[in-house]
Amino acid sequence: MELSVIHIVAALLLLDSIAFMLISFFGRRWYLDTFAPITRWFPPAKGWALYYFALTLFIAWLGWVVGG
Repeated sequence: MELSVIHIVAALLLLDSIAFMLISFFGRRWYLDTFAPITRWFPPAKGWALYYFALTLFIAWLGWVVGG
């Protein structure tokens, strides 16, 4: 099986969503201190992190089914 653009994008989205989940669950204080100006628009919310992770899992699954 060769890698296509769909596989690479799906993998990058999964990595991003996993990083966001880790930050929202375990690194909330660090995120608020480090990125204070943008936390008004992008808060580290656990519910949104789980929703984003579920959506990226679905997109990755579609990428593997359609692109594979």
